[in-house]
Formats: sequence, C-alpha cells, structure tokens
Amino acid sequence: MGLLRFLLILIAIYIVFRFLARVGIWFLHRYLLKKMGQNGGGFYKSYQFGGGFNKAQQQAPRTGETTVQGEKPNPKISDNEGEYVDYEEVK
Repeated sequence: MGLLRFLLILIAIYIVFRFLARVGIWFLHRYLLKKMGQNGGGFYKSYQFGGGFNKAQQQAPRTGETTVQGEKPNPKISDNEGEYVDYEEVK
C-alpha cells in the first residue's frame, strides 16, 4: 500500500512539474520577446516587420535590369606602383 501511494504521488508531481515547466517556458518566451522589442528589436524586429536580413537582397530587380552582386572592384593601380612580371618555370 505504501509503495503504491509513493508511486502515485511521484507520478502526480511529475505531471504537475511538466505542466508548470510548459507554462513557465511560454511566459519566459513572451517576456524575452517583449524585452527584445524594447531594446530596438535587433533580428526579431527586422524579421517580424518584414525587414529581413538585407532589404537589398529582398527587392526583386525589374524586368530587363542587370544587377551585380559582390564587392566593388579595387581602384586602378597607378603606373608608379610597379609592373607585371611573367615568371617561367625552370627545370
């Protein structure tokens, strides 16, 4: 009788703990989202309001337009900086 009572109490504690943990995590999640919104939002704000990662990547180019993605080319090297040297392999 004592063992059965112990097991029922243990199972009841487990069920209550699972329920409280689930509700607690939900409240923690809501609290953290509100805090992120107050601090400028960061990723959450841009994601929530459709800002995405980079607005330039999200805008679709118009038909017939050419788009170039990548880094800007380096400025021209002046003539005073040197010349190209072609090396040959020696065997």
